[in-house]
Amino acid sequence: MELFVSKRHRVYREGDRVIKCHASVQAAAAEASLLRTYHRAGLRVPELLFQRGSELVMEYIPGETIPDFLAHRETESGSCDASLVEATLVEAARGLCSWFADFYQAVGYMPGGEIRGDVNGRNFIIENGRVSSVDFEERAFGRAEEDIGRLIAFIYTYTLSGTRVKRRFAKLVYQEALEILSLSALGIIAGHRAERAAMRKRRRSPAPASPAPPPLPAWHFLIQ
Repeated sequence: MELFVSKRHRVYREGDRVIKCHASVQAAAAEASLLRTYHRAGLRVPELLFQRGSELVMEYIPGETIPDFLAHRETESGSCDASLVEATLVEAARGLCSWFADFYQAVGYMPGGEIRGDVNGRNFIIENGRVSSVDFEERAFGRAEEDIGRLIAFIYTYTLSGTRVKRRFAKLVYQEALEILSLSALGIIAGHRAERAAMRKRRRSPAPASPAPPPLPAWHFLIQ
């Protein structure tokens, strides 16, 4: 049995199945309904096999979560051809934004409408450039730029700083989001900054008290 990282639930793998244990039958049913809806729409999400009380039994999707994917690329960057690492990052960033494009199309997105919401990096699985998403406990509403901005903040993980590979991947996701999703650059930046501020608050790490810096290029925050 393989246990997966989850703060709120017990999630584990048995063979080609993943079992997720919810706190109640109702909570499990709510996620089951969303999974069926998204799967029927053709999104790359786990197929729900059946609900067993407060447990969901789903297909196992192989691949790496975003934190694992970036950790492995960081290791490779010290020993592999830099162009190969770059190509892998580009492919993954494009696959990630393509998944969001499919999602927004499936839900009939309009500003203020349904968005992904829970964009923690562990909710996305990368396999050979193809991206799937897991963990759909409730619907969220807002603007697509919030999704991408918050996702970029999570790419930096929990240290509020980023390695070279993380910074590069964050910038690539930003660029692909502008091209594939036609989103507002300023909206993405605002979503990113809001999530970074929330991270500082959750970790009780006060923001610097220095004066606000002068305006910078739209992508500058991705490489700080």
